[in-house]
Amino acid sequence: MLQRAMEDSNPATALNPFVNAAGNSAATLGSIDNNYRRDNTSSQRLREVQVKGDGPLFSVGGGEARIAVGVDLRNEQAVQLQTSGTPARAADMFIVRDDNISRDVFAGFAELNVPFISSQNALPWMQRLTLSLAGRADYYAAYGTRFNPKLGIVVEPIAGFSLHASYGKSFVAPNVGMITHKFGFVGSQNSSGFYTYTFPADSPRAGETISIGNTAGTEAATYNVYNSGGGNPDLKPEKATTWSLGLDIAPPQVPGLRLSVGYYNVLYQNTIYKATMNDVFYKPGFEYLLTVSPTIGQGVSNAYMDAAVAAEYAESPPEMDLATYTVWDVIFRSYAVNIGSRKFEGLDFDGAYDFETNFGRFSVAGNANLKLVDTQKVLPTDPYVSRLGSDQAVKWKGRGSLNWAYGPANVNLAMNYVGSYKLATGVRYSDGTTVQKVKAWTTFDLGVRYSLDQLIKGFSIQGRVVNLFDKDPPWVDSGAGYSSSNSNAYGRMFEVTVRAAF
Repeated sequence: MLQRAMEDSNPATALNPFVNAAGNSAATLGSIDNNYRRDNTSSQRLREVQVKGDGPLFSVGGGEARIAVGVDLRNEQAVQLQTSGTPARAADMFIVRDDNISRDVFAGFAELNVPFISSQNALPWMQRLTLSLAGRADYYAAYGTRFNPKLGIVVEPIAGFSLHASYGKSFVAPNVGMITHKFGFVGSQNSSGFYTYTFPADSPRAGETISIGNTAGTEAATYNVYNSGGGNPDLKPEKATTWSLGLDIAPPQVPGLRLSVGYYNVLYQNTIYKATMNDVFYKPGFEYLLTVSPTIGQGVSNAYMDAAVAAEYAESPPEMDLATYTVWDVIFRSYAVNIGSRKFEGLDFDGAYDFETNFGRFSVAGNANLKLVDTQKVLPTDPYVSRLGSDQAVKWKGRGSLNWAYGPANVNLAMNYVGSYKLATGVRYSDGTTVQKVKAWTTFDLGVRYSLDQLIKGFSIQGRVVNLFDKDPPWVDSGAGYSSSNSNAYGRMFEVTVRAAF
């Protein structure tokens, strides 16, 4: 391979980059590539047996109290073999990771629904009162038994006006594909993104603040990043506590009208998260996922970084052979980790109105989400840091639609909205910040469906245009030029679907 040919001490077989091909050994040139390859074979399997049943348990004033119970037995497995090297030289092939993770999960669950008041025994001041109780217990050999309860209540004092509330806890084990071994990506050499960085107390340059990236006046225009990724065998389960309140309105005086608003409050603990370069450089609490060489950009090694790289190689081996002279300026640990906790609060709005005319049936509908709070802390001792208004916590999102149905024809026009937000891009702007305000994005979709039941029972044809006016996503000052989490670059798309029911 290239680095071995460059390091070869034999002049007859070493690669000489200062002459043409004729000046080098044919065998040496052939060995540089020699069908070098990286293979990754992976699969995830789920084997599950579930038994459940439901039925009436006892009677109360509003009707039958019903219960549902069940058990769930499943086996989850992740198999992953990643190799790298030259098959023609077996000695050069090596295993990057070889995982075969399997775990058995045993669970039991039950839910009880009790209608204390219903249409059967409604009172002048209470039309409906329903209580629901649920619980689920999961057993994992690695995590033990976890029990999660849920409580819900629905109260309807006036016909068409109901209040609902719920409280619950949940537990989610990391996907088996996320707890495979770590390995290092080595393709991020000559990176040029702009960042500022303050060296930590254990660095030879403790307390110094520098700028890096392809911008005038930085310490390193380009730098090499060792990206330590893959899985993380140390991941722990996520936990959440949720509660909500809501109001539903469907007044009998206005047939076809439905309105609702709901408040939610969620506390996540041990949240599984993959940090970005912006996170590790700029967000408090992520510092442990980043190591920066005190001689960054100089192409020379030093004892501080050599020790860090050796430790990283031991925990997260590189995905391919590396030249001994490779110098890493930055270690970025991008594998999933558990962060301390996250808090979410917000409002969900939903409304619809259906009405008949001489020209068919019309339906107007809309829903929106307003985030009120979105904070996180990486370590239990850290303060909460707000993400509200960023690319990961856009304040407003919504969708509205107008539907017309007339005989076998159905036409739907929908509007999609993603509000504006701020994004840390790593690019230095004229105002001295590295934060870009990204514009809101509004698109329209059009769908047309025609039923051919009169010709063939259950047969219909449907056409759909996504992003009807071919609206470009808001420009983002990054490599892709747009935010994949809040938009897409596909532009206008056409779909044709033929359906048949038998």
